[in-house]
Amino acid sequence: MFHSIGSGVLLTRSNVNLLATAKHVVQPNEDVFFRIPQKNGGSPDHRPLRLMKPLTGVGWIYSTNADIAITIPRISEQNDDISFIPVDFLAAKYESVSVGDDIFVSGFPASVIELDAPALRNGMVSAKLPDALILIDTTTFPGNSGGPVFWKPTMGLNIFGNQMGQGRPACLIGLALYSPMYSEGAVSPSSGRTRVVFESNSGLTKIVSTTRILEVLEYPETKAAMARALGAK
Repeated sequence: MFHSIGSGVLLTRSNVNLLATAKHVVQPNEDVFFRIPQKNGGSPDHRPLRLMKPLTGVGWIYSTNADIAITIPRISEQNDDISFIPVDFLAAKYESVSVGDDIFVSGFPASVIELDAPALRNGMVSAKLPDALILIDTTTFPGNSGGPVFWKPTMGLNIFGNQMGQGRPACLIGLALYSPMYSEGAVSPSSGRTRVVFESNSGLTKIVSTTRILEVLEYPETKAAMARALGAK
């Protein structure tokens, strides 16, 4: 029996397929399985990282300044029902994102319901934070961590319905990290001490910008792993 602990996003660069997720989902555990949908419509394949690592030559590569982990998954183009995001064309950096941008989040909110396919949630960019972090106005749950956050594509129309260019594609803008919790304490009238703390989901989610993913792709160990993966094809 497999239970989701997090989400991720499949990327491609220079003909190499990669998987990105949140570092806190997988560190330091390599006993994780990738749930990969199959083209035949059957049950997803649960592929262990430990068996994939000898074939690809790499486990997890961790960002040194962000909650990001990257690996090179073992993929079967004939059987796996998946697609990859070309990061050189469909990745929007931190400086390109604006407050008020409409977005959607994809992932597996395991604490809510077990799903065979990722769930989508609407939202918008609420604030831009330091260190390439972004706050979005949408509710996420454990299991969403590491899942992709995309710009919602636009038609390129203004409020009068006139064409204003080609619009905006559904670029990757970051990875979901966690929802800050709202908490309030119940204070004892006799002792003046907080006896019970009530917590609830804030309805907001912190995400780490795609800018940080692109930085990890420039690490020497990432480039070396990509070169080994190309040589193994």
